[in-house]
Amino acid sequence: MASLLSKLASMFSGSGSAKQAAAEPPVRFRDFDIIAAPFKDGNHWRLAGIIRSADPDDTREHHFIRSDVFSNADDAKTFAIRKAQLIIEQNCERILDDPGVRAPL
Repeated sequence: MASLLSKLASMFSGSGSAKQAAAEPPVRFRDFDIIAAPFKDGNHWRLAGIIRSADPDDTREHHFIRSDVFSNADDAKTFAIRKAQLIIEQNCERILDDPGVRAPL
């Protein structure tokens, strides 16, 4: 568990050795941009991503990480997009009102 937490911390702080999948252009869904950001966790890829406002003047974003793991990065990216779309459908603008939301550095 501690290993997973350190990988998560390094993924969002830019340090450490957590391997991320190659960056892809954001996917537009409703008024949001979705960025799939799966990362290597042992022999698997963990589902993760970022949901941000499509408004260039709005810098709010929501990071999500799920317990789902996949054998390859492409599957993890596909399901990260699907999961983000579900999060958006269920929460709409409230996802960006979460106090845990980070602004980009």
